[in-house]
Amino acid sequence: MINDPRHINDEIEIKMVKKDNGRKRNAKKTVRLYFILELSLFAYALIQLRTVFVHSDIAFNDMVDYEAISVATRRLSSLSSEPTLDQEVQGAQPPMNSLLPVESSPLRAWKHMMQDWNVHSVVEMGACGTATTWFAKHNATPVQCVAPMNQEWSGEWQIPHDIANQGPWKPVRTFDAVWAMDLLEQIPLNQATIYQSTFQSTAAIIIVKIPQSYVEQVWVDSMAQVGFPYSDALTSQLRQWAQEEEEEGHDWLASSLVVLLNPMVASLAEHSHLFMEHGCYGGRILAKDRKASTDPAFRRRECGVGKYPGAQHESSLPEEFRPIPLTAEMDHEWLNFMETQIGGLSLPHEQIHQRHARIQQHATYVSRLQFGKDPYPVPVEPFHGFWDIIWSRARNKSLVPDIMIRIQNHNFSDLPPVSTLLFPSYKAGVQTAEHKHLGKNGVEESTFLNAITDDKDFSDENLVWVADPGWGWSWNTWCQNLANAVRTTIVLRYEAKVNTRWPIFIVDFSDGAGRQRCLDVESLVGIDLVSYSARSITRNRGWLPLEEWVQFGYKVTKPEDYSYLKNVPRSVQGEKHYHHTPLPVRTDTVSEFRSVLNSNHKIGLPHPIEKLRRPTDVSHIWPLSNSTGLEHGVQQKYGRFRNRVSQLIHEYGQELGWTTSIEVKGKGIKAGRHGVHVDYIEALLETKILVVTQRDAWEDHYRLMEALVSGACVFSDFMFGLPAGLQNGTSIVLFKTKDELKSLISYYLGHDAERLDIARRGREVAFSKHRSWQRMEEVVFGKILTESKCPYIVHSKDSCTVDKALH
Repeated sequence: MINDPRHINDEIEIKMVKKDNGRKRNAKKTVRLYFILELSLFAYALIQLRTVFVHSDIAFNDMVDYEAISVATRRLSSLSSEPTLDQEVQGAQPPMNSLLPVESSPLRAWKHMMQDWNVHSVVEMGACGTATTWFAKHNATPVQCVAPMNQEWSGEWQIPHDIANQGPWKPVRTFDAVWAMDLLEQIPLNQATIYQSTFQSTAAIIIVKIPQSYVEQVWVDSMAQVGFPYSDALTSQLRQWAQEEEEEGHDWLASSLVVLLNPMVASLAEHSHLFMEHGCYGGRILAKDRKASTDPAFRRRECGVGKYPGAQHESSLPEEFRPIPLTAEMDHEWLNFMETQIGGLSLPHEQIHQRHARIQQHATYVSRLQFGKDPYPVPVEPFHGFWDIIWSRARNKSLVPDIMIRIQNHNFSDLPPVSTLLFPSYKAGVQTAEHKHLGKNGVEESTFLNAITDDKDFSDENLVWVADPGWGWSWNTWCQNLANAVRTTIVLRYEAKVNTRWPIFIVDFSDGAGRQRCLDVESLVGIDLVSYSARSITRNRGWLPLEEWVQFGYKVTKPEDYSYLKNVPRSVQGEKHYHHTPLPVRTDTVSEFRSVLNSNHKIGLPHPIEKLRRPTDVSHIWPLSNSTGLEHGVQQKYGRFRNRVSQLIHEYGQELGWTTSIEVKGKGIKAGRHGVHVDYIEALLETKILVVTQRDAWEDHYRLMEALVSGACVFSDFMFGLPAGLQNGTSIVLFKTKDELKSLISYYLGHDAERLDIARRGREVAFSKHRSWQRMEEVVFGKILTESKCPYIVHSKDSCTVDKALH
């Protein structure tokens, strides 16, 4: 028996057939046989080394005989001077110096790696720049990048080494994780031992992206055979984080990412901090509160802290075992660094402009994730059995707070302004457009609501919480953080001898049709004190590719309609109803309308602006092309119906002689949601008929109300959730088919009086019933409390005479 793998190759003779110009079949078969034999030798060498490692106390880097483990690698690498048949078939491999675009950066995955897996050190392979700088700017250490000298980017972390051509890279030390998104695409399959040898001595966690040409299971099995077991749990976890980020364009990661483990490196003492969890008992979890029967029956807590008996005798977790704290300042430092790098690239001006725009979009996105692993940690239980008491109180009808009784009985006489805390913006500030236009502006404008930011101030026991899930977390993560915030407040209220029950209004203004329930929150304060509302109340709306049209779905009204709710037991799916709360008229939009009307037309908001000269017959504020939409400043995801309507209006206009405008005005995506642009306002004021269309999968968007307040006659595809006060044919025109779209536009262009009357009525409904403060009052009180005799104002407290001189 041969004990030394270095001698095995001397026992085997393989006759290589020289490849002639014809590249005969036997040459290809011989190369494959050679690769299989050498791969077997590499596996044998690795097994021998693992055996030595398990039975030895020698340090890993002192023990590894690189000459022994890379016999097959060196011999296969020698073939790189002459291209293999597979290489010639596949063509030239892409360069290993591509700078991963910031818009493709999986920020959520990276943050979770550091906070949930406790990754402290990272090496990037295959491309240098984006991931490397992110981890470095977030205090991971050490951080290195292994790739050929990058012509676009270079930095202190780069190690110039071309693994594909120079063979395996031999690190001086090991790392917690290797991030190798493009490496497999750059090294042919028959040279797999090159990266296998590199991985073997590099990191405990190996994260790669599987190319589409690979059979994933076959590749995973082959890696397991040479000592890199596939982790289904970690792969699923990381893919889930990527799926949560899918709206930012990271679905490529969710479907192709694979996590492997390297036990030889992971077992070293310097990596023992990975996957750390607190190990002290933190109280029972009742069976009804466990999502699955396999979930633990108790909570873990940090040892050595809190009021638990004996906690003072427990050993606290050493600092080196804790996750590296992440802050918003780190995010912005990285974004600024990337902007500087992109500004210095030799790219076309338009491409640089696009990258800058995407970075700015990420500036808001990453700030949502600034809290790190546990933004709202589970509070320490004050005493054993505390939560049993709280759950019992949540079902006690006598503890329903006075404000909820008044809301349920619609008793609002002599009602003082209700203290309102906005979750989670009270802690992190305004981040999304909905936080800005609805939460903050709506509460501040209403005379019946009073915004508060101190969650520890219980001077007003009749406060309420309004929680908006449009934050960037998944539903489950968001509900978990809300529940933890509620738990923390309950502990504080209990200690302050204040009622531990208060109303919580969960209002979902986010994009999408999915809905959920926060059962933990319901169990803590009582199901009767948790209310839900959403902007879209339609299910099964979707694009029909054969018909090239949208199906309108159905309106969710009955308990059985809620069977789609995820992670909610069927027995309770219909217990809570979602109230309809469509997006309102934005205050900043009304302000910009007044400014344009005052300066350009010398009239005010109360003026009958539907009678303005409007040279454009029909407008659809959506690009005509079917491209990705980035060059137009709009997001094309779920936009196929809008694309089709733009095409139809263009065709009908050419056929019937309409003056049409089918293009983006102002700014799209986040820039459009956060601000207002004059060219967009002017475009609305110049149009007789404004066609607005919903996304493929859900109803309602800001443009509907923006179109209504412009004084144009508004057309919309059919909506089950038509905002209150609007009536088809009276204040808005709805169409269900392509023929209806064409015939209705033709009719109203030929009947000016009817068109102007619909425009006037639609504008009146929007101004009188759909302002931001009215929407927030509907969320909290179930009805509008602020009624105005002069609706054509910017702010709720404006005088009716603001535009009197111009009217």
